[in-house]
Amino acid sequence: MTALPFEKVEGLGNHFVLIDEVRSGPRDWSDLAPSLCAHGTGIGGDGLLVVGEPKSSGALRRMRMFNPDGSEDMCGNGLRCVAHIAVARYAPHDEGAWIIDTIAGPREVQVTDAQSETATVRASLGHPVLSPTDMPARVGEGPMIDQEFVMGNDRVTVSLVSMGTPHCVIFGPPPDEATFSRLSPVLEKDPRFPESISVMWATVVGPHEVRLRIWERAVGETRACGTGAAASAVAGILTGRLESPVRVLMPGGGLAIEWPSQHSEVHQEGPSRRVYGGEFLVYY
Repeated sequence: MTALPFEKVEGLGNHFVLIDEVRSGPRDWSDLAPSLCAHGTGIGGDGLLVVGEPKSSGALRRMRMFNPDGSEDMCGNGLRCVAHIAVARYAPHDEGAWIIDTIAGPREVQVTDAQSETATVRASLGHPVLSPTDMPARVGEGPMIDQEFVMGNDRVTVSLVSMGTPHCVIFGPPPDEATFSRLSPVLEKDPRFPESISVMWATVVGPHEVRLRIWERAVGETRACGTGAAASAVAGILTGRLESPVRVLMPGGGLAIEWPSQHSEVHQEGPSRRVYGGEFLVYY
């Protein structure tokens, strides 16, 4: 038996178990993620964040995020949380920009009030991916923006955007409970998405504001999704429904998204909060 030190962190209600691999040592995180993220028998979380040694030159630290099923993924809210902890711990006197390595590539972050319980983090999420092949999605070669998607007797108009992890954005009025609960998991696991997909139900409030209800792949309904907020803003801008900057309203709170041109990287700004810390007992 060993004691595994951890911190609980959250960004807009998207909550994570965070472990500093520099302190804990390397482990099979994919194998541990289900037990760590389990509600009731574990710590509970929407994912496991692992802060590790950087892979690229000049990076401060590396982020790895594992879904509760053990699959590795990209995560916008997780990136803000990792940036918060990494800057507080490894660059406590520097307010400048830093690089965090991710599964989607190096990402620039800026952290305000890193030593506080709650920090504000601005982060790049890179360029949106619109090619279905690169998501991956088996729906043809060209971008799928505002196109009909048929699942048996159900038809929805979708936009597919990846921000390092793929999202299916559906614009319209808020879905009723039956529609959300029935169609979200069907879309998530549709065979045309071989690695599954997250589903964003998006309702435009105004030219600079959109409201989301979120179904994350491998998790289910969540209170917030940073990459999903970015994907929804990109889809809204591409279809003329939205203009940058976009305020994305989610059950957990609001996130600012900027995408001034199709040649620009997408940036998000929002909070990260340290909740508590402790030790998780790992039995061998």
